[in-house]
Amino acid sequence: MTTSTAQVPSVVSFDEVIRLYSGKLWDKVYTNVPNSKIGRTLTTQFSYILNQVGEKFDPDGSIITVKAENGVFKALYSPTLYKVSNTLLRGSAYAKANPSLFEDEPAENGETGYNLGVRFSQTLFVPYMAFANIEGLDAMPSDSGITIVLPESDEFPDGLTFDLAARFAEADMEKRKGDSIKMRRAFAKGTFFMFLAEPPTGGSSATPLRDLEDGTEYTIVGYEFKESDNGGFFILTTEDGMKIMSNKAIARTLEAVPVVTPAKPCLLRVVNKTKMANGNTKVNASLVVPSENFPSRGDIDLDW
Repeated sequence: MTTSTAQVPSVVSFDEVIRLYSGKLWDKVYTNVPNSKIGRTLTTQFSYILNQVGEKFDPDGSIITVKAENGVFKALYSPTLYKVSNTLLRGSAYAKANPSLFEDEPAENGETGYNLGVRFSQTLFVPYMAFANIEGLDAMPSDSGITIVLPESDEFPDGLTFDLAARFAEADMEKRKGDSIKMRRAFAKGTFFMFLAEPPTGGSSATPLRDLEDGTEYTIVGYEFKESDNGGFFILTTEDGMKIMSNKAIARTLEAVPVVTPAKPCLLRVVNKTKMANGNTKVNASLVVPSENFPSRGDIDLDW
């Protein structure tokens, strides 16, 4: 006996999984939920959504991430809009079919090599224009993201509606999020992505310090340096595999090249966060490294 996908709801909702996840104990701060565990409804819906832009739903992948605090569910993250480099977008089916649209030619607005993109997983970035070119699609931008309505089909006679949250850049974030008119105008002009943050880089889903809770501590068992257009940054690895992006203060500690391994861990302390006048978030955090982890200290004695 087969089940018709027409019976699947025409609106993507995470209410049911949030209800169930709220009662589950989580042993990590961030958990990528396997696609094979999200249920028939979401599987059918996202299989359909990805198919519309030439992609395939990977049962071994993950499109949902859970954030927890002290083992308790705090938030659920789903596919999100970012300002995405053409380099990341070129791996999508749409970019491969339209390579000339993703060449890094100089742009008048100064945003060379970027487009509005949807992050579906750690490795799958789909350009928003792949959705925009679907005949019969409706898109409604707001100050928090975009609501997309896919056209009617045999699978979804009423169409399929889903929300894409936007991850705004830190600078003047509150002003931008609170101005729906400005967001709609930017969306119409194709400059909406200029208001957004870039996705975490470094080959993994690294979490910015600003996303960590005040008063939390993490055991760090490793770190690595990643090159970037701004020179580079450090990525910390926690004992449970979580990746965290360092700030300048922590980078200064790591520039002394301490030994940090599972056998010689150190401690990341997030004291508090402060919202600055320019909209940025200042994170008061420190990396506590045992003195014996520094291989060479010259004549400076840290044991006091």
